[in-house]
Amino acid sequence: MSRSESVRSWAVGLVLLIWVGAPAAGGTQAGPAAGPLRVHPTNPRYLTDGTGKAIYLTGSHNWGIWRDTSDYTAYLDFFKNTYGHNFVRLWAGDWSVGISPIPYPRTGPAIATDGGNQLDLDTFNDAYFTRIRNVCEAAAAREMYVGIILHQAGYSGADWAYQAFNPQNNIQGVNGDPDGDGDWFEISDGSLPAISARQDAFMRRMVDEVNPLDNIFFEIVNEGDYSTADWQYDRIRALRDYEVGKKQHLVSMSVVCNFQGQFAHDNAPLFASTAEILMPGGADYRPDPPVSPQDRISILDTDHVHPIAPGWIWKTFLRGHHPILMDWYLDGAPPGPPNWYTTGEQEAMRKHMGYTLTYAQRINLAAMTPQNSLASTSYCLADAGTELLVYQPGSGAFSVTLGAGTYSVEWFDPATGTSSSGGTVSVSAGTHVFTPPFAGEAVLYLKTAPQTQGQPPSVGFTNPANNATLTGTVAINARAYDPDAGTNDGDGIATVVFDLLQGATVVATHTEQIVAYDGTLDTTAYANGAYTLRATATSTAAAGGTSASTLITITLSHSGTDRPPSVSFTNPANAVLSGMIAVNALAYDPDLGSLDGDGIVNVVFELLQGANVVATHTEQIVTYDWPLDTTAYPDGTYSLRATSTSTGAAGGTSAFAQMTVTISNWGPAGVSTGRDRENGDAWINDRCAGSIAFPQTSWRTGFFGILMLVFVGRKVGKFSVRKRGAVPRP
Repeated sequence: MSRSESVRSWAVGLVLLIWVGAPAAGGTQAGPAAGPLRVHPTNPRYLTDGTGKAIYLTGSHNWGIWRDTSDYTAYLDFFKNTYGHNFVRLWAGDWSVGISPIPYPRTGPAIATDGGNQLDLDTFNDAYFTRIRNVCEAAAAREMYVGIILHQAGYSGADWAYQAFNPQNNIQGVNGDPDGDGDWFEISDGSLPAISARQDAFMRRMVDEVNPLDNIFFEIVNEGDYSTADWQYDRIRALRDYEVGKKQHLVSMSVVCNFQGQFAHDNAPLFASTAEILMPGGADYRPDPPVSPQDRISILDTDHVHPIAPGWIWKTFLRGHHPILMDWYLDGAPPGPPNWYTTGEQEAMRKHMGYTLTYAQRINLAAMTPQNSLASTSYCLADAGTELLVYQPGSGAFSVTLGAGTYSVEWFDPATGTSSSGGTVSVSAGTHVFTPPFAGEAVLYLKTAPQTQGQPPSVGFTNPANNATLTGTVAINARAYDPDAGTNDGDGIATVVFDLLQGATVVATHTEQIVAYDGTLDTTAYANGAYTLRATATSTAAAGGTSASTLITITLSHSGTDRPPSVSFTNPANAVLSGMIAVNALAYDPDLGSLDGDGIVNVVFELLQGANVVATHTEQIVTYDWPLDTTAYPDGTYSLRATSTSTGAAGGTSAFAQMTVTISNWGPAGVSTGRDRENGDAWINDRCAGSIAFPQTSWRTGFFGILMLVFVGRKVGKFSVRKRGAVPRP
């Protein structure tokens, strides 16, 4: 690709998209996000946020809006208020000295190639991550999605001088061009462990920063070289592994390019990936883009497809893609033809994206699919027999194939942004000619009157995915509505019944009557193996009283990879112990969860002197704690050991944590010792210098009796079923 010198010409990746709403103009996308962004369950060409509404993305993106030198609020206001866009992309993976902020602090003392201090690649610059989050939050206030590009792909050219992995720019001497040929493709092919480790650490830091935000997805790298394909696959796996136990997000992959040859695009590695969202490119997608794949989301970026004309936005939308625009914004005029587009064409595409979003919000997008054969223009998005949107890229009359019925007719003029009613038309089944009331390109919107009572309800799973492997406790969610009553989740629905089947046998059932329709499945209660999940929606009497079901296949594997349990001490924090001490541990088996007690049978505490166990205590109830009376043991060095054992469902394995402690019940004046070494009497700890420590001999039984009553009462008072997500008591 060829960009102006003022713009870094680096392929950049790992896009994080954050849904923060959409314009409220009466359509399928308005309203706040309701969970992590995911593939729509019945129309995988589009996204959904858990409500079942189909989400279409479109908008402009520019390289530098997140930097300290840019006013990102002005940028967001401009594209939201002027054009109604719902998407912006942040090119935040430009890890170059000379821009600010970047992920690493400039500590020096050596000088980098731009004259500033070198970077410390083993420390993160919190200001960078705060800036990215602030941009996302500003966009949230404007009901926009945000895209954050994180990783920088290898490239070639003079920009290498400023790259973070140039050894002249970092204090560790990490070198992304070990062969010294001036190209730095090695930073994104996985061949350099020092760089891969830092890419892993960066990914984890950014995920930690933004994971709480709903409706995000990650793109591994933008237009990486051919050599990045396997590295991108590894990045996808690493990202998914790190999000285990956190909010789960979709992953995107973009077209790879032969940067070391003739700059040809190759979409084959893209379609061979496991990414749910694809960003293809190349000549095949201009000027007549093919229909999008029916099983995955396709985002078409002008950066990957140029040169194109403004009408390409409408063509892309009606072929099932999501068009986005690389916008020069304040960087001057676009380079223009033949490689890019003119300022006037850029302005027209900005408007067309807003127009397509308006229609995406009006139509029942979840039911619409590209159906080229229904229009002589070959650009038609339709729910055949009900709703059709047709684009005429030329001028004059064209034909549309319709089912019998009465349709409302609306014309839209993309050149002026105005619509007009064409009244209604009653037709027999067949092909009919429509003539726009104006010259030039045109959009025709046809919609039938609602069907009368009798349609069955619609129901589909939004979680889990079909053919998913489940472990631990899993959220089960479905969306249901009766088209006789409406298309919003819950319209006309009386109940949704969830069934877990093994073969033809129902082994568990759960009924929901309130939107959203959800439940939880504890997989540990059932044997590993293949099962079927069924959701049955029954409509109200007013909506016809009919039922419909949907089925998905799942596999229960609640023992996971049979990883050992995790156990760690939460108390004591001080290695010097005296008097009565509460010993506490946190334990869970990662095959079944990450909350205290998940998958754990018991925790055994031991006090060791050398190799000898001098005291032991077993706990089976969360929280795991042991009241240890240190005065019962001579002063000296000991080890505390906590051993957790998981349930059979979690693998039945064990692991332990151990720490060294010193028992000191006989100390200097002012710090009581707890035990008289000569007569054996225990003493109460007194941490006030010069005060008197009183022997316990006459009342020690009562004192420790009270302590034990408090401890036993605390144990008995625990709930036998812990609310998931509760914060464990320290």
